[in-house]
Amino acid sequence: MAVYEFRCTSCLEEFELMRPVREANRAVRCPKCDSEAEMLISGFGSKIGSYLQPPGNPLRQGPIARPSRSETTTFEASPQVDRDWWTDANLVEVGVVACASECTVTGNTYRMDQQRLLDALNQGFMAYSLHIAKEFMPLNEVKMFLPGGAEKRMESTHIRKGSILFVAERTESLPETRGGRRPRGYPLKTKKQVGVTVLMPGYSLVGVMYSDMWQQLVHTLEGAERFLPMTDVLVSPQLVTGGSRFDFVAINKDHVVHLGKSSK
Repeated sequence: MAVYEFRCTSCLEEFELMRPVREANRAVRCPKCDSEAEMLISGFGSKIGSYLQPPGNPLRQGPIARPSRSETTTFEASPQVDRDWWTDANLVEVGVVACASECTVTGNTYRMDQQRLLDALNQGFMAYSLHIAKEFMPLNEVKMFLPGGAEKRMESTHIRKGSILFVAERTESLPETRGGRRPRGYPLKTKKQVGVTVLMPGYSLVGVMYSDMWQQLVHTLEGAERFLPMTDVLVSPQLVTGGSRFDFVAINKDHVVHLGKSSK
């Protein structure tokens, strides 16, 4: 996945989209006026002072021409200014339990309509052209369980992803929907299932991990992604929220003490 910049050919609105590299040249519509948008390519100087650019793409060589003051008085404010990012209709709420180094939290986090929870944890997501959740996981309707048995309720919070041990998807939140929509399917790719036991500070997780058919589990562990998927997971000891079995858990490999194959 990569973040690309675009500019509307009609209202000149600039925005970013995160999409797979293979879809970089796919047509894009402006989120403000629904007109056609074009990709912006940042120019760079060569040793002889010239600029290089792919054919057919606009080159950013300075300030972009804007309408005069009299023309802009009838424009609506940019969505980044007058809207809360969590109201974006392309976002879907997902019920989760997040176990961090100093607390356990239940609440709802977010992903895009065409995105998995795992991808949102690893890459963040786009809302009204803003890149959200790059380093912190946002949650609403929060119940926080602190050491010593204390509990705290909050309307919302943000948890640093680096402090998270694992994120479990709450079964009652499935299917993930907003307005009756279901998440769009992903291309099927055959994976090799591996039963594993994962030891993390304070917890042991037994479940199934996945690797490409031609690779070993170590290649998955040494990959670039911070959060790795597990399915059919048993967590010990039971969480303070009362749950111990989850269909899906994303573990933060930075907190894994030991991971070995199990007889599961």
